[in-house]
Amino acid sequence: MYSTCLFCHASLGANQVIEHLPIGRRLAFDGAQGRLWVVCAKCRRWNLTPIEERWEAIEECERQYRTARVRASTDEIGLARLPEGLELVHIGKPPRAELVARQYVDTFRRRRQRAMIVAGVGAAALVGFGGWVAFAGAAAIIQFSVQMAVSLRPGARAIRFAGPDGKRIVLTAGELSSLEWIPPYAGTPSALRLTRESLFSGRVAKTSFHGEQATRALRPILAQMNRFAGRPAEVQQAADQLNREGDPMADRVERLGDQPRAITTLSVIDRLSFEMSLAERDEQKLLAGELAGLTAAWREAEEIGAIADNLFVPESVTAWLRRQKSNQDRSAS
Repeated sequence: MYSTCLFCHASLGANQVIEHLPIGRRLAFDGAQGRLWVVCAKCRRWNLTPIEERWEAIEECERQYRTARVRASTDEIGLARLPEGLELVHIGKPPRAELVARQYVDTFRRRRQRAMIVAGVGAAALVGFGGWVAFAGAAAIIQFSVQMAVSLRPGARAIRFAGPDGKRIVLTAGELSSLEWIPPYAGTPSALRLTRESLFSGRVAKTSFHGEQATRALRPILAQMNRFAGRPAEVQQAADQLNREGDPMADRVERLGDQPRAITTLSVIDRLSFEMSLAERDEQKLLAGELAGLTAAWREAEEIGAIADNLFVPESVTAWLRRQKSNQDRSAS
């Protein structure tokens, strides 16, 4: 297998994932047609691999694609990014993506450790002030200690996020119970509704967040609510729940019903699954932007590949491949 691009002669790079094709940082494969390309990172042209070196590498690419965490796809083409950095382009209807919990375990563990350190420092400060209070017996210091206890207790930190009008909203821990999550309905994505009562006028003000506004608001809210959660067992349960039920941000989940509910009534597993689904959607959007260009490049490369392969492959083999693809399409539908 060549190691430089056939078109611009730049290096194709290397990977440590596909044992039978350690060349390239982006591989495109079509299992039904039996084709495999190495995509040049410099000129973006597709280099067709020799036919005798494809089959084992295609099987490896298929296995790695199925286990990839970050995927974006259309009905014709899919793109996956592996932790090692290798990108795989799946030609044909890609398999259903499943979220892998292990990718989130370290992220949530680090956040939980930071939260515990902050809570520990707050507790130590309270103990110190408590001893001072016992020694001095001053009423002013007692009042100060109580105020510090309230400000440092878990859950008391304010959450700041942008409102629908772009202005910053500061949400205290006590106001979380007035924030409602509205499940998706009939193709409409989930939403948020915040109800606040004015201390002076007595009027109730309701603020609604829809679509991307709700998504942007949910990220800091969930991060704050989940800062002590995210143990490996909890992350695994949340991932299994997402794979089993679908994305609660976009698809109606029967278990959650269709009525608004206070966000504080959601279980830890639900809150973690919400946060994980938002992170997955962010990464999929980044990949989805590349799919249109990849589809056009694939069609051009497929025409060239079909001509090149037909020069060496007997018609009987080509006919068998067409039958295999037809059977695969029927089973997928």
